[in-house]
Amino acid sequence: MRRVLLPAMLVLLLFAAPARAEDARLYGSWKLVRVTTPRGPVPKSKLDQGSLVWMFGPFGALRITVTAGAESKTSDGNYTIEGDRLTVVEQGAAPQQMTFRLKGGTLKLTGADRKVTLELEKQKPR
Repeated sequence: MRRVLLPAMLVLLLFAAPARAEDARLYGSWKLVRVTTPRGPVPKSKLDQGSLVWMFGPFGALRITVTAGAESKTSDGNYTIEGDRLTVVEQGAAPQQMTFRLKGGTLKLTGADRKVTLELEKQKPR
């Protein structure tokens, strides 16, 4: 039994490892630092009035927190990655697909319509 089980587990690990490694690059908190729309970039002064933080966890867990002034709202959901496509499903909402590019500590998300791009920076753990 061990002779069959061990090779089977090794094969599973070999094929599962690349997918987990890709997901692991996103693990942690990412804060919105720049938004670009068809009219151009959103002024930094406007972005500084609140914050948007995406927290990617293992097994596709996602938490999005929006803060404006003293108010804060959190939404939980899930994400999946397929190639350069990130699909986000927040509770009670339709799936949203976007293209993502990850370069160092910067994550760029572009909507499926290619009109809006969000740029997030990885936050250092506290």
